Amino acid sequence: MIMSANHDPEPKQTYLRGVLVECGRGQIIYSLQTWSERWRASKKAVRAFFLLLNKEDIIYIEDMRVTTRITICKYDSYQDLGNAKETRRKRGGNAQGTRLNNDNNGNNDNNINRDSVGAKAPPPTLDVRKNLFYDTLRPFINQYSKEFLRSFFDHWSEPTRDGKKMRQEMQKTWDINLRLKKWKKNEDEWSKPKDPLSAPEPAGLSQEKKEELDKLFENENKLQ
Repeated sequence: MIMSANHDPEPKQTYLRGVLVECGRGQIIYSLQTWSERWRASKKAVRAFFLLLNKEDIIYIEDMRVTTRITICKYDSYQDLGNAKETRRKRGGNAQGTRLNNDNNGNNDNNINRDSVGAKAPPPTLDVRKNLFYDTLRPFINQYSKEFLRSFFDHWSEPTRDGKKMRQEMQKTWDINLRLKKWKKNEDEWSKPKDPLSAPEPAGLSQEKKEELDKLFENENKLQ
């Protein structure tokens, strides 16, 4: 687990199923399924093992919905211990040169593995993020019409002028359920029929013009 943790002092960020997840130093973001496949053990066994380590304050487990984030509690201590051992090996003299080179090669491989885990993954393209945003609307298909959801999606997925972000990504806050409710309320308001008779009279009309308009409205009502 130590070899899989992020060793960089700066936290790394990556998108997992449309959710931005941060991975700090000494942390690992693998799902239980991934651990199960790596260790060739059942998810139940992996979970039991993690709970045991968590109880002993060796690791701290966080459920991130889209994955599991594990923090190695004494990661820096383990790293210092490993560095001290490497220093002692280097002082062993020329007689151990070959063995030290092999150890260093092994350490380099481990660093590469850790870099590949902790490195910041390239952000998904705009098209990928649009598809992920569209997927967030699927749970509401039975609640709203397809035309309504399409209109909502087309509006909020509109890209910025530089084509780097969607309108939705420019919002400081975003609750999909509340946004849909507000969109529905606005749409209902916009679709209400306008009664011409209830509209205020335009300013500056002569009495003759007003009577002419009144007759016109009366004729329209008879035709309805």
